[in-house]
Amino acid sequence: MLQGGDELGRTQSGNNNAYCQDNSLTWLDWKNADAALIEFTAGLIALRQRFPQLRRRHWLTGEPNAWGQRDIVWWHPDGREMSGFDWDSPDPAQHGRLGFVLAPENSGPRLLVLINRHDDALGFRLPPGSWQQLCDSSAELAFAPLLRQDVCLLAARSVQLLSQEPSHA
Repeated sequence: MLQGGDELGRTQSGNNNAYCQDNSLTWLDWKNADAALIEFTAGLIALRQRFPQLRRRHWLTGEPNAWGQRDIVWWHPDGREMSGFDWDSPDPAQHGRLGFVLAPENSGPRLLVLINRHDDALGFRLPPGSWQQLCDSSAELAFAPLLRQDVCLLAARSVQLLSQEPSHA
């Protein structure tokens, strides 16, 4: 969710109730806008437009769609679907890393979102097959297409979005 000005780095100095301010706190400072942040935001918007599963109109349930694919599958960093135990695991190595696979609404690629909230880079074992990296929030070239297989390293406090074309076996 974006509020006008987020895309150019307007923070309102943390003020979440600035609607009644008519001063530099809420003005859009176009002259000093963060050009890299604007470009990154435009790239994210383009991804959202490209993939219907990033703009669903219904809550994700984990139930199969008309093609038998579950709309969301929560992915464990060790390379398997998460279980109920994983959500409450006392293992600190599991905390802060989370992934999920989003099925297409009809045909098209699956998406894999990997999140690392840790202060250190950490690895994820990917679902089987080849994955195309669409975005890496930590990379200087955030939208550089890279092929990923087996294990993917995520920088500290970063998110990666990957896609996988359907297999036609």
